[in-house]
Amino acid sequence: MSALKCCWVAVTVTTIIFLIVAAISALPKMKAAYTACIAVIFLAASGITAFGSIPWFLPAAAGSARPAPGVPLHSDASAGRVVLTFDDGPDFYTAQVIAELDKLHLHGVFFDIGWKAAAHPELVRAEIANGEVVGNHTWDHKSFTGQGGGVTNKPLTQAQVRAELSEANAAIISAGAPKPALWCPPYGAVNAADEQTAASLGLRVVLDSGPNIIDSNDWAGLTAAQIAARVDPRLRDGTIIAFHDGLRTAPQMIAALPLIVAYMNAHHLGATTTVRPDATGGIVPDDNTGTSRRA
Repeated sequence: MSALKCCWVAVTVTTIIFLIVAAISALPKMKAAYTACIAVIFLAASGITAFGSIPWFLPAAAGSARPAPGVPLHSDASAGRVVLTFDDGPDFYTAQVIAELDKLHLHGVFFDIGWKAAAHPELVRAEIANGEVVGNHTWDHKSFTGQGGGVTNKPLTQAQVRAELSEANAAIISAGAPKPALWCPPYGAVNAADEQTAASLGLRVVLDSGPNIIDSNDWAGLTAAQIAARVDPRLRDGTIIAFHDGLRTAPQMIAALPLIVAYMNAHHLGATTTVRPDATGGIVPDDNTGTSRRA
């Protein structure tokens, strides 16, 4: 117990005794009891003000303890591990995301866009240097199927799909990263033929939504608290969370990370960059057998 708290406890006890004795001596019994109660409440309130928490001698209300945001990940991971992914970079906020991950003792999978990797090779190298995994998010974020919010392009031919993935791979490798083993289709727009073309290039698909895959909706202008509220209750072993480091909404996502880590600590969840094999979102086959898993 700190010296300040010891002093406050001594003053509290002395004051309570004095007020109770004075009240009993000067007032009828009912008023004496009332005065004593007021004294206890007043001093308890002063303790809350002084220390920012309930005084040591009062029991905490059930469920009042909350994990502290900003504390690094320290979970024993007895409840499993989750994967954090980041799309649409490298860009203006990527360095800040890397710094926040480092502060929180986390690592993530960064799905980089090819032309951005070519324009910002130093950020790709920073991702690798910090222990992140770099994946392929195509050359220029075209929708392979011509579907998705705000999409204007026609469906791509398989030759175009191959070019999108190959050129992005080349840019990422040229920037200093290992050859990607994972890819994430823009807008989640993909079919089995696209997946087969990607597989022929040694790329395994990772979707941004589906069974045990969470789209954080950080792209939609949510606040940090709203992002965390959307993500936290759905976390369990093997969960993949889709964030975006390459959008203007990234600052709110960055601010949400400590809140999410606090939840992970409280619920014994760790983190990993090893993506489970069935990260297809139930849209495309999990392997080359043609067997599809759907939610």
